[in-house]
Amino acid sequence: MKLTYWREYYGLDGVFYENASSALSSVGEYARYFTVIFEHENDTKTSYIEMNKLTLFNAPLKVLITYPPKNKKATGNIIEKYSEIVQEADVPNSQRHMVIFGIRNNEKIEWENYLYENGKFNLERK
Repeated sequence: MKLTYWREYYGLDGVFYENASSALSSVGEYARYFTVIFEHENDTKTSYIEMNKLTLFNAPLKVLITYPPKNKKATGNIIEKYSEIVQEADVPNSQRHMVIFGIRNNEKIEWENYLYENGKFNLERK
């Protein structure tokens, strides 16, 4: 993909971008636009803030990585809340949002990916 990674860019945990701005080359390298933005939050109780933050920036793909409780009902409630946040912010519905849940199972982590489509996050089936 040949993307450049920048950590803690404008308060975002990480961004990937393809092109640096030549207009700002005399003061350093700056992204012209973001290709992928991601936020990582260990605590799902505060992950809603991170999802909201993702909606405020423009990028073709925005990803939130977090670790929900093992309780499937709680996971469903969290996903529903994320859907509401994106629905309220994504007026043109032109960007893709993804949630990656790391479900801790003893010393192992199982990953679940949810993609935002048609107004809600849907579990991607393998």
